[in-house]
Amino acid sequence: MPQIVRWWIAETEIPTLTLWLFSTDNWKRSPEEVAALMQIYTEMIPILREITGEEAGISHVGRKDRLPEGLQGLPGTTPGARRLRLAIDYGGQEEIVAAVGRIIARGEEVTRERISEEIGEGPDLVVRTSGEQRLSGFLLWGSVYCEILFLSGLWPDAGRGEMEGAVREFEGRGRRFGG
Repeated sequence: MPQIVRWWIAETEIPTLTLWLFSTDNWKRSPEEVAALMQIYTEMIPILREITGEEAGISHVGRKDRLPEGLQGLPGTTPGARRLRLAIDYGGQEEIVAAVGRIIARGEEVTRERISEEIGEGPDLVVRTSGEQRLSGFLLWGSVYCEILFLSGLWPDAGRGEMEGAVREFEGRGRRFGG
């Protein structure tokens, strides 16, 4: 992961990089595996902060209430020129339900526009690793017009070359946004 973040900071103009580290459904894994993953992510935060420096803010998207203390301090998504968003305990369906709940709580009408405002912009490109060819609930609302690229390798093994190739392929695609 640090290798990908270093590449993103130093060599791309991609404004936001969202890394989906842990799904809301991943709590179904063994307690030992969950604890190990949370420990890895907690230890990774200072490294990612050092890499991003002043160029990007690290933010969190997903639930915080179930995360270990070391991850609960990550700020929510905030506006910025460049952002590294870590999706931990994140699920796209849960994000939509929460957004609708906040809209209703404010007494506003639930519309596509309101939900879009509440959730924010979606990605232009989703790179899915591990040979899986599905979104698995990743940024469901905002991914409506994103480009999707599937890689056969596992996420921890994805390196700079794979990410550069994904960006090149994305840049070569013609986007119509429903038109």
